[in-house]
Amino acid sequence: MSKTTCSTRSVQSSLLKMKALSLIAIGSLEQAYCPRAFTAPALADS
Repeated sequence: MSKTTCSTRSVQSSLLKMKALSLIAIGSLEQAYCPRAFTAPALADS
């Protein structure tokens, strides 16, 4: 019983790590594309 709970916990932690890594990757991608997205409306306003 304890072995199964331990394995499920490790799986959950690995899933959380994957989720965090994907969020970091998405954030870096957004940072890469954000300047263009923010300068476009500014140019349209001026």
